[in-house]
Amino acid sequence: MKTGILVNGCHLAAYDWRGIAWGHPKRNELGRIPKGVQVALQEKAERLVFGTGASSRTVEEKGVSVTKLEGEFTLDFLKSHLNDLGQFDSF
Repeated sequence: MKTGILVNGCHLAAYDWRGIAWGHPKRNELGRIPKGVQVALQEKAERLVFGTGASSRTVEEKGVSVTKLEGEFTLDFLKSHLNDLGQFDSF
């Protein structure tokens, strides 16, 4: 059987999005992203999926404005903070 982990999305304009999505390393409070990674590793999941809703954010990539939905923005956030997972005691 194959295993996948779904991390629920969070509106990108939500108050303390970073705290909800990433958490607070100094207090070892995992947000949705690191908790999803942790569970995916524990379960040896083949897929880690970030859910999305209607919110989006426009970002600059290589000098071009790109609009990304929650799931894609969240995945990009994980990619750019992957090395920071070690700030959590759980990792």
